[in-house]
Amino acid sequence: MHAKFKVLVLLIPLFGSLEAGSLYRDYSKPLTNSDRQDIRYILTNLSNSSLVTIMYNRVNIERAGDRIDPIHPLNFLLCVFTSYELTAYIHNIKERSLVWKDFYNGLVKSLQTESSEYNLNEYVSNFALQLHLRPQPLIQASLEKNWDKFLNILLTQVPRNPDRDRYGD
Repeated sequence: MHAKFKVLVLLIPLFGSLEAGSLYRDYSKPLTNSDRQDIRYILTNLSNSSLVTIMYNRVNIERAGDRIDPIHPLNFLLCVFTSYELTAYIHNIKERSLVWKDFYNGLVKSLQTESSEYNLNEYVSNFALQLHLRPQPLIQASLEKNWDKFLNILLTQVPRNPDRDRYGD
């Protein structure tokens, strides 16, 4: 196995360690500053670091991932897509196919878990409105459990702010 593939196999996908029914993720619970720092830390590393650096920081990335496991996936996505910096980072991660695969799989697993626990669809409209998106396409994708479509809507319709500095919020 090539070294760079080993690095990615060792990455813990976000939200990947929770099993259905093991923890209630409360959509109404606001994120703490610590939650936001952990999300920023994970995305910064996965977006900007070399695979070797990601491997070197793996334990700290995993610890941050463990700390954000209790966060509802829609709140995680709100944190990402309401920050121009983090929105840019998620687009960078998407361009890194080896990193994106694990990140995407963990996120999809989290969305699927909350959907199967009946803890997702009722919040999608509010989630969409907070991102200034039309709710219906996201609601439809969620009801269909079409997570590719759901995430693609976010990636293509949440604007990156062209009027700010590269990472200005």
